[in-house]
Amino acid sequence: MAEPTPARTPKTLTDLNRDWFDTAVAAGAFEIPWIKDLTKLISSSLRNNFDWLGVPQHGGGIKLLDYACGNGVVSMAVSPSVTEAIGIDLSPNMVKAYNMLSQSQQLSSKLSAIQGDLLSPSSTPQDPNFFNFDIIVMSMALHHVFDTQLMINKLHERLRDGGVLVIIDWLTMGLGPSGHGYKHRNDDSEGRKGEGENVTPAAHTIAHWGFCEEEMKSLFENVGMVDVGFMEGIEKSKVPAEMNYEQQMFIAKARKVKSH
Repeated sequence: MAEPTPARTPKTLTDLNRDWFDTAVAAGAFEIPWIKDLTKLISSSLRNNFDWLGVPQHGGGIKLLDYACGNGVVSMAVSPSVTEAIGIDLSPNMVKAYNMLSQSQQLSSKLSAIQGDLLSPSSTPQDPNFFNFDIIVMSMALHHVFDTQLMINKLHERLRDGGVLVIIDWLTMGLGPSGHGYKHRNDDSEGRKGEGENVTPAAHTIAHWGFCEEEMKSLFENVGMVDVGFMEGIEKSKVPAEMNYEQQMFIAKARKVKSH
């Protein structure tokens, strides 16, 4: 009698994102026109508004954590303004792409990335060098995280007192039953699709179809952060261009309170 086939463990949203972005690198995603345009927009927005971010100045230089770093768009954009940049990403292929780009630009002495996940205890780096960041940037990735408050909390823990947390993401899209804050619940399922499947083939990796200013303010203030800022009005992007759909990104920031 044949042995029964073991039940397949459902993939989590984390698994789906790791698989998707590993495949995206292999498929040359960064050469797709709308993605190239978006990365240029992110880069220019960070460079042009770096002073607005209010990164603390001190004698030790500026240390950046580029979380969900991808191939290093954020790190490269602000490299002239930071002393050290450390990238963390779920995807080993993204980490490889980051480090290859850093080396090609002769920046590997101050820009490097590792695979990791701050939401997974077994994948969370505990080395002291992965704490006390002056600035942490998470770009175009929070919408892939199911528990956004937990993510903000974990990033907040890695900041030095007075450090700045920056989130770059999409303004709320008009998708889902309520038209805003819609959650795509893939956290405990494999390949389940919902309202957004006709917008992007990556819909199965998305937990939230954008955020509004009040949502970001709440996420920051719930962990005790201050000096919240929100910048919108940035040039719209087509995501993806073949769907003829425009979306607008924002930059949100907040500061970790200094202990007395």
